[in-house]
Amino acid sequence: MNYYSLKKVKPSRIRAARWVLAATGLVFLAIGVSQLYGAHQFTRVALPAQAVVQSVERKISSDREGETSVTYRPTVTYRDAFGATRTARTLMSSSGYDYPVGAEIAVLYDQDDPTTVRVDGFLSLWLFGTVFAAVGALLLALGAYMKPSMGDQSGDGGDDADGPPAPKTKRWNNTVRRR
Repeated sequence: MNYYSLKKVKPSRIRAARWVLAATGLVFLAIGVSQLYGAHQFTRVALPAQAVVQSVERKISSDREGETSVTYRPTVTYRDAFGATRTARTLMSSSGYDYPVGAEIAVLYDQDDPTTVRVDGFLSLWLFGTVFAAVGALLLALGAYMKPSMGDQSGDGGDDADGPPAPKTKRWNNTVRRR
């Protein structure tokens, strides 16, 4: 076994990695775009309101290593465009929603379904979709632009492991000189 064969990656494996990266990126991108589209549609029909926090649901979760995290989901009361008092829980929970009871916060509510309420901010409206779309675009780009000959030391994209690559050449004034 020669030195260069240890560093080679078969082109078929590179092709498979490209497809996996591209497919995963496409899935992430689709989820992100879908979430962004949903947020956009919501903001088109939603109306702003000042709400008062009535209560905060606290959820504690832990991972496999025993690390715990806390998320909060406030229940708010607000007046809709017709002056009616409405009470609803926010659509999302977040570690950043630890509002004290009685605090005033800006919300957006769906005028067709006043129980659908979101905190008016980047986090609750755009962050999830933006992160998924960005990761998806990055993975898709990596899958699309990964060179098929990555890891191939011979430079010709082939599978031969005959020995070291041929010396590189430079041209000066139409003459070939070896380095």
